[in-house]
Amino acid sequence: AYRRAAFEQVGGFAPELFLYSEDLDLGLRIHAAGWTTATAPAARGVHLGGGTTSHYSATTRAHSAFGRGFILGRFRPPTRFGYVRALVIELAVVVFGLLRHRTTSQLTGRVRGFRAARRSGRRYRVPAELVDPAITLPVALRRLAGGA
Repeated sequence: AYRRAAFEQVGGFAPELFLYSEDLDLGLRIHAAGWTTATAPAARGVHLGGGTTSHYSATTRAHSAFGRGFILGRFRPPTRFGYVRALVIELAVVVFGLLRHRTTSQLTGRVRGFRAARRSGRRYRVPAELVDPAITLPVALRRLAGGA
């Protein structure tokens, strides 16, 4: 949940993002605008994934790849290692898409999203305190492979 003033100050949702990553983009821009966040450890939410486009559909892959590319084009990691980490993860996703789904949509979507973000204007640096240090590169790759 965001304050309406924060939502309006940053221009709301990015019109380039239809599905996937729109919430992340909004939250990072709100943070960059100087708004603070609070945690609600007892809050729980249930995401019934696949309700709009279904799991692993071509539409899901295309929109999620575009969203990921958009985020990578708009937001800079806090460190140089962050760039390397992002590149390794993105390469793994693209290779997975090529092997599992026999599609280049993971690559082409990322490129389209990255270019759209660059055309949209301002870039932002992600503050180090917003990056969870518990999600190391091996953990991220294990999650990508379907492990916990």
